[in-house]
Amino acid sequence: MINIDENKCIGCSKCQKSCPSGLIEIQNKKAIISNTGACILCGHCQAVCPSSAISLLGIDYEDNPAYQNVEYNDIKNLIKSNRSIRRFKENLVEETLIMDILQTLEYTASAKNEQPVKWVLVNGYDNVKEISNISVEYLKQNNLFPGLIEFVKNVRNPITVDAPHLLIAYTEANAVKPYDDCMIKMSMATILMHTKKIGSCYLGFLADFINNSTELKEYLNITKSQTVYSVIGFGYSDEVYSKLPTRKKPTVTII
Repeated sequence: MINIDENKCIGCSKCQKSCPSGLIEIQNKKAIISNTGACILCGHCQAVCPSSAISLLGIDYEDNPAYQNVEYNDIKNLIKSNRSIRRFKENLVEETLIMDILQTLEYTASAKNEQPVKWVLVNGYDNVKEISNISVEYLKQNNLFPGLIEFVKNVRNPITVDAPHLLIAYTEANAVKPYDDCMIKMSMATILMHTKKIGSCYLGFLADFINNSTELKEYLNITKSQTVYSVIGFGYSDEVYSKLPTRKKPTVTII
């Protein structure tokens, strides 16, 4: 899964110093890996190697320089202006763009770099409506949240916010930190979407319903042993906000 090309390696020891697991040694002026089975494939060694000698996952090295010029205020303003969106334009988000966002999320932090998160992408108003209908039927059959059922019927639909797309993050049961990993990726997804004028809204009700409804899991091809940790509805935003809302000061204990 990880390979060091000794013909390219210059023995600079940068990979050795960057390895969080301490698996790289320098012998005869060449880097070697002492225990490949313990490697978490974080890629630090590959990212720091000046001679492109290290490859991961059987994929040839791509010389993509790290982007270092992100401005603090740009990211700060992006986060502050990201709203929960519940009104969407009719046109769908291009699937190629969605897939590019999901590929980018493979670079986010993950416990032991396990990267356990899997996705279900629901496209189109009809498919989203069917998931809403199954959810409401689940509530009726189990006599749950009668007020929510009436709210969906008479006011608006907080189960799916009538979005044109749903993105569902789930993991296998044996993941190390499944909730953390799913929420990190999903929060980053909403920021990336925001840069493309794609609005999103977290759907906590729906995540719970999926985990407790056999019919919803079957519809979404999620097995009984797998757990959903985060769901968003998203689409091109039909909302325009000209100002930032007021927020409280953070609660911080400094030691």
